[in-house]
Amino acid sequence: MYEMKCKKLVIGYNRKPICEPIDLVIKPGQYLCIIGENGSGKSSFIKTLIGTLPKISGQVEYSNPQQRLGYVSQHHEVYSNFPATSFEVIQSGGLYKLKKSPFYTKEDKNAVQELMVSLGISDLANKSFHNLSGGEKQKVLIARALMTTDQLLILDEPTNGLDPKARKEVYNMLEELYLKGTTIIMVSHDHEAAYRYATHIITFDSGKYRYWTNENRKENEKEVVK
Repeated sequence: MYEMKCKKLVIGYNRKPICEPIDLVIKPGQYLCIIGENGSGKSSFIKTLIGTLPKISGQVEYSNPQQRLGYVSQHHEVYSNFPATSFEVIQSGGLYKLKKSPFYTKEDKNAVQELMVSLGISDLANKSFHNLSGGEKQKVLIARALMTTDQLLILDEPTNGLDPKARKEVYNMLEELYLKGTTIIMVSHDHEAAYRYATHIITFDSGKYRYWTNENRKENEKEVVK
């Protein structure tokens, strides 16, 4: 299982901090939402976690440094402009498995098919990614990330620009993954969804951060049990 510890972590650009030092632990099985205004540090934080943005100081420690993670960024123009089917885009998430041979095996292709069936998107397999709706593209990109690992999924505003129906479908997909054991870390502007789905929340605001357990989710789960 995958645990991340931030110890006096300072994030920012060009050696300029945008938030106070961060000390927190993200444990396996959490559904973590990161909220805040534009420029407050949300995306910078997860980019620092995954190593695409250098930290200014402090530490990010991983319980299993060899553990892979699935990442869905804000932008997917590369795939939008590339003539590939949804199946091929998802399959590319397993590129790291190709070692001696540059070709996918039958087992690799079967894994893609099984994943698409489990996510309810098998009908998109032969459709051009370029022609998909925004919601369909996000589902395909989430599936692509899951080809890397189903243990940890990090998403940067995955519902940005989607209509209400598509947003709900993406949230439902993420909820099902969380209930199956996937750790979810998601940046979002949708505060209502964060309070509904997240087990934990980080808020960035004016150079400060707050990290807490979301009691609203607990109350919602109690109502469901009743």
